[in-house]
Amino acid sequence: MTNDIAHESPPSQSKERISNEIGGTENTNEEATKFLKGWPLLILSSTLGLAIFLVTIEVTIVATSLNPITDDLHAFDKTSWIITAYLVTYTSFHIISAKLSDIFGRKAAVITSLCLFTLSSGACGASRNVTQLIILRAFQGIGASGSYSVIVAIFFELVPPAQFARTTSLISSIFALAFLLGPLLGGVITQFSTWRWVFLLNVPAGSICVLGLAVTLPNHFPDQKRVTSQPMKWTQPFSKSQLSRLDLFGTTLLLSASVLLVTALEQAGNPNPWGSLLIITCLLLSVLSWLCFFAWSKVSTKDGVARELVFPWRLIQTRFSVGLLITIFLTGMPLTVAIIEIPLRFQAVNSLSPLQAGIRLLPYAVLNPLGSIIAPYAAKRFRVPPIYMMLTGAVIQVVGTALLSTASTSMVGIVPAETHVYEGLAGFGTGVNLA
Repeated sequence: MTNDIAHESPPSQSKERISNEIGGTENTNEEATKFLKGWPLLILSSTLGLAIFLVTIEVTIVATSLNPITDDLHAFDKTSWIITAYLVTYTSFHIISAKLSDIFGRKAAVITSLCLFTLSSGACGASRNVTQLIILRAFQGIGASGSYSVIVAIFFELVPPAQFARTTSLISSIFALAFLLGPLLGGVITQFSTWRWVFLLNVPAGSICVLGLAVTLPNHFPDQKRVTSQPMKWTQPFSKSQLSRLDLFGTTLLLSASVLLVTALEQAGNPNPWGSLLIITCLLLSVLSWLCFFAWSKVSTKDGVARELVFPWRLIQTRFSVGLLITIFLTGMPLTVAIIEIPLRFQAVNSLSPLQAGIRLLPYAVLNPLGSIIAPYAAKRFRVPPIYMMLTGAVIQVVGTALLSTASTSMVGIVPAETHVYEGLAGFGTGVNLA
């Protein structure tokens, strides 16, 4: 995302912000550079913060609601699909959503994405069966992906470069808050109402965000000076040169590879044996899709076409970037599993309520962002090379996760104290690696 922002905001354009629409002034030769300040900046930033909070909390808030959802819809075997459908589309559409905002404008892109997220959330709350819920969660993920990628870009375009560090801290704080409150809110809503409100609450909140952005975000943001002097024709975004920048084929391959792999892993063992035709076919097609995806990324990088790839080939051309990708994968996977499986286990095995399960997840949820805060501070304060900090985090994460897998399963209504210690270790180690 950082690279996207760099491409989207060249020096000549990143300094141009709000002009006529907020009372910008003109010099004798050129328009003066002016950033939002005061109440306009506060209101717009608050609206953007609420929007990014909504799309971020959507994974953790569902974690403590999965058991009631699957009980109501009689689909416990489809539990992971409710999460996976959201995550697959959420991760697949980041780059293409950012590029669409370059073509059609930030305001149109973010409002469209938020509308899709809000409408899909309302439809999720009205789902009659698990199949409807899974499909709608996929559309919800598309809307969330577009909202997230465009909002992060807008956040950095709202302020001068000198305030980028403060903006990064703000976004990180929103993430930590969503991570912490998600399981608790999901537990409270599910225990004292119905799981449907986990999704339905996004409708009024999302509507507020859409209305707020429609009113406070200037048209043509952030390139108003260029647009007002040279208006864009309505057909220009649909031109061949503009649409060729979108990596539609790469996105299709990534979705195909991910969905086929998830389908094989979900269906293998129960109800289909690993050697069944369905599982083997899905695995083979997934491998083929992955190979085509990486081949497409490599070929497209060298063909000279100005296309924004879902997976730029330069990411695996250096040991440093490959190491970062592997670290993110090996850290993010257990993070996602822990957020989902720990509260689900507390409800299914220890017979705890959704709220109790959310509270029991707090050691993991609190120490994870705490590790992300402490690690960079300690590295700077004591001049510890990042590689040693990452190795320390990896060891703590592995030890905590291994110990967590040994937690007792025989106590109904009671969670042993050591389980929370193991949670804290796993969460802290994960946070250190993600710092």
